[in-house]
Amino acid sequence: MQSPSPHPGPQALRSKVHPLIIAAFLLAMIVFVLMLPYGLRKIAGKLIAADPLDKADAGVVLGGGDETRIKEAAALYKEGYIRYVVLTDTGAELADYDTRYVDEMRIKAVKMGIPVNLIYITEKLSDSTVEEAQAVKVLAHQQGFRSLVVITDPYHTYRTHLVYQDVFADDDISIIVRPVRDHWYQPATWWKSLKGWQMTILEYIKLAGYLLTK
Repeated sequence: MQSPSPHPGPQALRSKVHPLIIAAFLLAMIVFVLMLPYGLRKIAGKLIAADPLDKADAGVVLGGGDETRIKEAAALYKEGYIRYVVLTDTGAELADYDTRYVDEMRIKAVKMGIPVNLIYITEKLSDSTVEEAQAVKVLAHQQGFRSLVVITDPYHTYRTHLVYQDVFADDDISIIVRPVRDHWYQPATWWKSLKGWQMTILEYIKLAGYLLTK
């Protein structure tokens, strides 16, 4: 009588399973690499909101950031989309200079071709996007503006859209939120720089904070 075959040893099992594990791992890595750019684009894309551009009474340049926001306002003015420019005052001052940041932005706006008499600065100092929106609302009513183009960095547009939607909910002033064109922050490339990661993470934190306090 033939004795039963012994069970395959650990080495035999490894020889059968090992190629399958390697194949599955390689397939997973290929899928991950192919999907990674898509996922990164989606992460940034969720932060960007761009309403259809139309003519408005004034362009609102939110405080902070660099001079790209005021450049965008100057471009919209020259293209005939806005008649006035509103700068929000956050109280920030230029380092090593006894000059307010908003005054420097006004000087830059004039150099870019916007007449000084067409530039307004909000009266109330603003510490947040919500306070900026509230100050803009007051100025809009004072000047009789019925439509506004709010200009900010791309990663800041979605939260800005939510804030202005809430602050102007009981008003009939038309709000258009627009990201700066040709900005360094782009869905396809933001993750290639440390600054991109910093801005994205910080913006998601601020967005979560705003949604939790609504």
